[in-house]
Amino acid sequence: MTFERERFPRQLAHWSLHACVNALPSFLIAGRLLELWQKPAATLAMLAAIATFALGYALLTSFRGPFSDPGSIAARAVRLGTTIRIWVTAISVVALLPVVTAGPNGVGESGVVVFFLPDFWCGLGAAMVVGWVVQLLGSATGPLPDQLDSFGMAYAMTVIEGVLLSLLLLLISFFCLVGLQIRDRRRGRGLPQVVE
Repeated sequence: MTFERERFPRQLAHWSLHACVNALPSFLIAGRLLELWQKPAATLAMLAAIATFALGYALLTSFRGPFSDPGSIAARAVRLGTTIRIWVTAISVVALLPVVTAGPNGVGESGVVVFFLPDFWCGLGAAMVVGWVVQLLGSATGPLPDQLDSFGMAYAMTVIEGVLLSLLLLLISFFCLVGLQIRDRRRGRGLPQVVE
C-alpha cells in the first residue's frame, strides 16, 4: 500500500467535516447533560479527540487500496455507511434540540430522547470502559463525571466513544457491502432484482 500525498488534503477536509458533523450529538449530550461546556479542559479534549479521528481517517483513506478506488465495493460501502451515519446524526440533532434548549430548571421529560440515540449508548459504553480502567488502576478520586475536568480523562472517553461509533459505522458499512455485492451479482448474472 502506497501513501498518496496528493489525496491526503482532500481526505483530511472530507473527514474533518464528517467527524465534526457526526460528533455533534455527542458534543451536545456531553455539553448539556454533563455540563462539560463549563469545563474548558474537557471541551478542548473533546475537540482534540475529534481532530484525532479526522486525521486518522484521512491517513487511512489516503493509502492506495480499496478505499481509494471510488468504484470499489469497499469504497462504495463506506460512502453509503457514512451517508447513513449523517442521516442518523441529523435526526439525533433535531431530537436533541429540546434537551439543549431546556431552561435552567433542567432537561425534564425531553431528556428521555437521549436513550434512543446511538451517541448516548456509545458514550455510556466509553464511560464504563474508562471507569473500569480508572478503578483497575486505583486512580479514582471521586465520581467519574467529576474527573472529566481533566484533559486526559475527557480525551480518553471521547476517543473510546469515537471508536465505538466507528465500529458502528463499520457494522453499517459491512451490511452495505453485503447488499451491494448481492445487487452487483444479480445484475451480472441477469437475475431479477429486488425493488429498492
